[in-house]
Amino acid sequence: MRRVALLLISCAALTACVTPRPVPAPTPAPWAERVAQLQRATAWQLDGRVAAAVGSQGWQAGLNWRQRDAVTEVHLAGPLGVGATVLKKTADGLSVNGAPPSGAELQQLQQLQ
Repeated sequence: MRRVALLLISCAALTACVTPRPVPAPTPAPWAERVAQLQRATAWQLDGRVAAAVGSQGWQAGLNWRQRDAVTEVHLAGPLGVGATVLKKTADGLSVNGAPPSGAELQQLQQLQ
């Protein structure tokens, strides 16, 4: 039994010394080809943070942008989710926090499209 244990410990020690072979990095595609691939994408998402400063005032938010075909959804939220805003653009128009804009705002947004 002692010999089996010694054999197992020896094998474990030897395998710990083995270094893996380095995997070569993939060759990046030419930029023109990469741009063409990105332009064909119909669904993507972006998660990150945004910040803006005007004079001595500053603002920052978490950003979650989802794009699926013609539907765009942007979530902005301050620290701890304070001041969360959801912008959603579909074929029906643009909505802010689930409520469509009204009157003059709607006409201005439709002119931008």
